Amino acid sequence: MHSCLEVQLQFGERGVAQLREEITLLERRIRLMGEDGDCAYERAMSTLYQRMVAERWRQIALLESSLT
Repeated sequence: MHSCLEVQLQFGERGVAQLREEITLLERRIRLMGEDGDCAYERAMSTLYQRMVAERWRQIALLESSLT
């Protein structure tokens, strides 16, 4: 797994755009399943996706603060 600093050094502003695209895809998956899901598997995946979205937002915040 790459640290936020590694992402910044490798991708800069492109990294922010890529992270935003990932957020969009993950949020779409959450909506399609429903936030609560119909079964244990869907609830687990929804929780995982929500955590991934939160992590992507943290990465974006770090990148944007270091690019300014």
